[in-house]
Amino acid sequence: MAGVTKRPKAEGETGAKVKDIDFRDFEKCCQMQCTQEEIAGWFEIDEETLVRRVTEHYNKSFSEVYKKYSAGGKCSLRRRQFRRAQNGDRVMMIWLGKQYLGQSEKIEQKVEQLDLSAIPDHEIEKLVRKYGKPKL
Repeated sequence: MAGVTKRPKAEGETGAKVKDIDFRDFEKCCQMQCTQEEIAGWFEIDEETLVRRVTEHYNKSFSEVYKKYSAGGKCSLRRRQFRRAQNGDRVMMIWLGKQYLGQSEKIEQKVEQLDLSAIPDHEIEKLVRKYGKPKL
């Protein structure tokens, strides 16, 4: 089966059965931005085993391989988002505008200071007793 490799056991080696890794599935997991822990869990192997097997298969470090295939997933997602915006998805247009064009929803607030001079002192004292002194 293409894409699936099995590390051969050394003569006389004992221990757990060596698990197959379908590296096409590994690449798809990277494209979906799965974590190292999630990928190891998918293949039911230890994370250290995953790193070692990936390094053996690609002759590159795990991080180099992951970076390559996860970038493809990010590109694919971005392409689909832009396509949705180009097809008139208003929510996607707004979100992309905020992400890439620095757009934001402006909320205008008007603060007015109250003129308390028209309120009798005894009324202000009642409010202070009921609600406490205002925090400035």
